[in-house]
Amino acid sequence: MRLLSLLSLCVASVVLAKGSGPETAKIFTDKGSTYFRTDNKKALAVGAELDAVADAKSPDKVLGKAVIMEVTGALARITLDDEAAKAKYVVLPKGGAAPAAEAPIEKGDEAPPRTPGAKLEGRLVLSGLRFEWSNDSDASFTACVLHHSDGSSYDVGEVVKHTDDGVLRVKLIAPSDPPFDHIDLTCAEGEGQFWFDKPNAPKGKLKGYATNDGGGIILYNQMETAWTSCDIRKPNGTHYVLSHLKGHSDDSVAKNRFKKEEDNKPKWIELRCKEGELHTIL
Repeated sequence: MRLLSLLSLCVASVVLAKGSGPETAKIFTDKGSTYFRTDNKKALAVGAELDAVADAKSPDKVLGKAVIMEVTGALARITLDDEAAKAKYVVLPKGGAAPAAEAPIEKGDEAPPRTPGAKLEGRLVLSGLRFEWSNDSDASFTACVLHHSDGSSYDVGEVVKHTDDGVLRVKLIAPSDPPFDHIDLTCAEGEGQFWFDKPNAPKGKLKGYATNDGGGIILYNQMETAWTSCDIRKPNGTHYVLSHLKGHSDDSVAKNRFKKEEDNKPKWIELRCKEGELHTIL
């Protein structure tokens, strides 16, 4: 029921203001994160700043700003500044949003967004388990966010001139999962595809079902025999390997245990501020 409600909300999320005004998209929340949906792909760019308003019929009455933090298909995850806390819509400029930096749609170990000529005067390093940065200029850096190539980030805020600071790696927050409605399961005994809203209609050799309680996936084995060497995979590509699940039993996997597969692409960190960025290959 919750999934159907979310899908209905997504379908109804794009609204056209009356007259010749700009297009708006409805803001909604899911699992503590804030999103909007639009089929206008030109308006979806990580780092873009959009006007946030309370009424789609009054797009000129701006409450504050919304910044696109992550894009997955037609969904954009955003953060709202304090002034936009009561906003219900974002305004999509004609011709698409003007991004702070060109960015890939897929998150993860892709080349990070770059702004040519906007390099900050300072340093950004990994020291043990701590990311450290400095501002070596005569002006403060503002609205800074530390980004990692795995999609996690940390809100730094202001970096005052001629200062340095840092944060432990574990303090970075992983991006929220985009809404999903099933998982794929591959075990030594066979394969299965389990849809959360169809627990009695499993697809594949494995008989069972799965639920999503928001904090993780609960997997139920309805067979007499055990499942072994099971790879549990979400639609976004993250997965978890479950070694053993006895027959007629269940087990849960917390959402933070699902990881993206490692590859040979370079890992990086980047401090992105209003004034520019610092970039370091790890």
